[in-house]
Amino acid sequence: FNNFLKDLTLSTGATATLSNALNISGGAAANQEGTLTVTPGSAVLTTGGFLTIGSNVSGTARIAVGNTSGGYISGNVTVERFIPLNAQKAWRVLASNTSGSQTINQAWQEGQIGPLVNTKPGYGTMIPGVGANVGAVQANGFDSLSRAASLLRYNDTTDKFVAVANTNVKTLSSEHGYVLFIRGDRGPLQMGATAGNVPTSSTTLRSTGALFLGDQTAVTAAIDSFRIVRNPYPSRINLKNIIRTGGLVDAFQVWDPKVLNSGLGVFQTFTKNIITGNYEVAPGGGSYGISGSVNNFIESGAAFFIQAGISAGTAQVRENCKDTGSALSFRPSGTLATGVRLVHNLIAIKGNKSDLVDGGFVDFASNYSNVIDILDVRKSYNFGENFGSFSGNTHLVVERRAMPTATDTLFYNMYSLKRASYTLEFIATDLATAGVEAYLQDSYKATSTLLNITGSSTYTFVVDANAASSVVNRFRVVFKPLGGPLPVTFTSIKAAEQGNNIAVEWKVANQINIASYEVEKSTNGRNFVKVATLTATTSNSTTYNWLDERAVAGNNFYRIKSIDINAVEKYTQIVKVTLGKVGAGFTIAPNPIKGNSFNLQLNGLVTGQYEVRLLNVTGQVLYKKSIQHAGGNASQLFTLPSQIINGVYQLEVIAPDKTKQAQKLLVDGTN
Repeated sequence: FNNFLKDLTLSTGATATLSNALNISGGAAANQEGTLTVTPGSAVLTTGGFLTIGSNVSGTARIAVGNTSGGYISGNVTVERFIPLNAQKAWRVLASNTSGSQTINQAWQEGQIGPLVNTKPGYGTMIPGVGANVGAVQANGFDSLSRAASLLRYNDTTDKFVAVANTNVKTLSSEHGYVLFIRGDRGPLQMGATAGNVPTSSTTLRSTGALFLGDQTAVTAAIDSFRIVRNPYPSRINLKNIIRTGGLVDAFQVWDPKVLNSGLGVFQTFTKNIITGNYEVAPGGGSYGISGSVNNFIESGAAFFIQAGISAGTAQVRENCKDTGSALSFRPSGTLATGVRLVHNLIAIKGNKSDLVDGGFVDFASNYSNVIDILDVRKSYNFGENFGSFSGNTHLVVERRAMPTATDTLFYNMYSLKRASYTLEFIATDLATAGVEAYLQDSYKATSTLLNITGSSTYTFVVDANAASSVVNRFRVVFKPLGGPLPVTFTSIKAAEQGNNIAVEWKVANQINIASYEVEKSTNGRNFVKVATLTATTSNSTTYNWLDERAVAGNNFYRIKSIDINAVEKYTQIVKVTLGKVGAGFTIAPNPIKGNSFNLQLNGLVTGQYEVRLLNVTGQVLYKKSIQHAGGNASQLFTLPSQIINGVYQLEVIAPDKTKQAQKLLVDGTN
């Protein structure tokens, strides 16, 4: 017999012993999870090894709150965790709900070894391993040979994930949690090349042993460190009821396989909102809803991370942490809009598709400190792209600071970005109440972009072959007084050969509170040095000129840096002039252009007025501009309209005598 029940309750003082298989159902429909209740007191259920706590696509059964001292269920129990068929194979951070001697192979591999062994379809998963050959890894309990480990454990001493060496001898319950790459069930296609990164089935992982019952032993996190903690119960738990002590940060981190960060997933951080007492998600997306959505639960079968700050602290999971309901992943329950906040999201652009890959937020209040303390949440690094705030030599996913002033700066760090296009999204809530404006500064493009302090702003950028485009501290946000003067605007910059020298000219508007300009020069376009400083005039708009009397044969690159009275800096784009023997005509740099700006250098052409035109593949003129050329070699910066999309174009230069030269121009990426 194999009996199924939705609910079973043993009242106070009742005892029962199972003699046939009994399954507490995961549910026939959503929100219909089964519940086993052994009423606190003297009630005891003896399983005889016949009890299964089920899990399926509709839900996951649970065991309700029992005696805090445990002992209310005797005997082995099989606990299931359904893993849905997501769009891609991905990592999960999982925990065992049973104790005992069962090995990882006996539990999650269903006691089988080999990529063609699947006697229990719909259960277990393939776990390949790293080794010298197939025989060596299979001797250690793995199914097949792999270039990288598929099963990891967390070493809190080194703050690193390390490979599990042997699934035949490693007991499942010996670690609070594991990081497991789920491929679906043990069907042979899951390991085949034809499967790609798409699993062909859902699966159910299960373990058998004595249940973790009663209040659990507190887990200690050392100073400035993480610890992994299991949800020990066959039930979701409520984070609000976890007992925290010492320097434990009031935040928890889980892994979300649905955020497509390199197709691997991302760490989601649940941070307590001090005003409401609820836990808010960052970066959000994937399984959770937008950044700031509320989620107070850790699901059955999941492990999570705690962290301590300037002093050690503990977290204790107790019986009263158990809560009703379940979810395949984690179900958001609303969005908060309380307090002064600036959300930052990193979005990867993949063709016509955009995917959130990382993010976090900064909260501001008068009672917060700019010094890193227990209210700030340290970042856990994703396997793929990473983007977060950086303060006090610490990478953060949630930062809490005093209200911003006109001289404050937020610093951001990014890691492991690919050569691709990305968008930074900033979402401000009530930032206007702080009396400041916010500007995103891009050190690579030397731009300063005003952010919306009452809503969202986006900034698209490209990581290319230039190492400066992926430097970790490329971005920062600087604050200025709300309603203050507009930042200086560079309306043009150009450089031209003048004998053996090069004349550099730039024009500005909105020149208010500017102290000086610095001319920076490079011979490779990457490493710049300051070569001149000019004091700013008192005019609102003016033209500046500087003569480089030490120009070198070959390439000469220039850019201008403005410095205002508050020491805030802003850069122009880069212009280039090539001295020496260059064939008459023109050159475009860069080409392809990574953004909407490029340098046009006229080489050895006569003095006069030239017309520059951009045409599409059908010959339609999309952009044109007339320029005055002083003769010889000269370079000028062009900025295309934002309507010019990625593609192949023809750039024409028409001389004073109406002769025409043309080159192909590839637009690849926007600022």
